[in-house]
Amino acid sequence: RKWLRYYLDFCQKYNHPHHKRGSLPYFIKKLQDKKQTYEQQKQASFAVYLYYGLLQSGSNKESPLRQPIMSQRLAKVGEKVTLPLAPSHQGRGEREKWKAAYAGLTDEIKIRHYSSKTLKTYSMWLRKFQAFTDSKDTQT
Repeated sequence: RKWLRYYLDFCQKYNHPHHKRGSLPYFIKKLQDKKQTYEQQKQASFAVYLYYGLLQSGSNKESPLRQPIMSQRLAKVGEKVTLPLAPSHQGRGEREKWKAAYAGLTDEIKIRHYSSKTLKTYSMWLRKFQAFTDSKDTQT
C-alpha cells in the first residue's frame, strides 16, 4: 500500500497518467534518484503491477489491496485485535460495516507503524462512537 500511495502521489505531482504502464519506469527512476535499494524498487514495481492488474480486471470488491494485510502479519506475530460484540438489535449488514471500520482502523495504524497503544486507544474511541451512534450504519 505504501508503494502504491507513493506511485499515485508521484503521478499526480509529475503529471503522469497513473493508469498507464509507461509511468512506471519514471517512478522507478525517481526511486533510484532517491537512493532506494534494489529490493525496495522491486517491491514498488510489484505493488504497481498489482494495481495495474486491478485496473484491468475492474473488480474492486475482492481486490488484494483491500485485504487486511497487516491483520495477517499480526496473526503471525501472535497479536490479535478483538472486535466488540455487536448488539443483538443490530442488522447483519451494519455489523459487517462496523467490522470493516475496525479492520480499516487496524490496517491504517499498522501501515503507519503507530504504537500498539495507539491502536488500543483509537479502537476504544471507535467503540465509544459506535455506542454513541447506537451502532447505526457507518455511512450515515
